[in-house]
Amino acid sequence: MRISGPPESRTVNTLEFFMTTPVIFNEDTLLSKQFFDRLGFNFDGCKTDTIRSTTPHPVTGKVKKDFSIEYRGCANVEQRDSYEDTSKYYYELTFFAKELETSAVVDKIQLLLKVERP
Repeated sequence: MRISGPPESRTVNTLEFFMTTPVIFNEDTLLSKQFFDRLGFNFDGCKTDTIRSTTPHPVTGKVKKDFSIEYRGCANVEQRDSYEDTSKYYYELTFFAKELETSAVVDKIQLLLKVERP
């Protein structure tokens, strides 16, 4: 796991998880309650939206398997730490795939705390 934040800031806004053993990139498995429990994620009460790219790569023509889920209305931000209204904060959970010859494995999973800008 890697924990980071913006340069020259004491704020943490990024958690990255790396698998110790290869995990097949299968959406049904990655989105299962068992997998979320394994990572310690709990997004109960959040509004969710899945985001994925459908644009093929200009050279290879392949569409990336990566996908993200936005979790809104449940970000845990203390009022003293927020730059704006805390309701504008949300989580973005992204699953990054590493393409192999015939399949794909999870490269990393990234959880970001983001803020909606006007």
